[in-house]
Amino acid sequence: METLSLFRFGTALGLTWGGLLLLIAVLSRVTGLGIEFIRITESIFRGYGPGPLGGIIGGVWGCCVGFVLGVSMAWIYNRLSLQESGE
Repeated sequence: METLSLFRFGTALGLTWGGLLLLIAVLSRVTGLGIEFIRITESIFRGYGPGPLGGIIGGVWGCCVGFVLGVSMAWIYNRLSLQESGE
């Protein structure tokens, strides 16, 4: 069974989560949608809010957190797949 690259999986998840936080912040400023999501999320990510600056701050937070979660998930997957294959 193939193993996942910790760095690549972490980078992919980090960029995805960071990009989504940035996109939601900018769209909420323009359209007003997603304000409740931002209210909940800004309690976790300091500085996150609607608009470009809040989106950039949230994007950086999202990249960092997504990277750590991605590396953790890939590491767990690799460990479980090695146990299953008997290696």
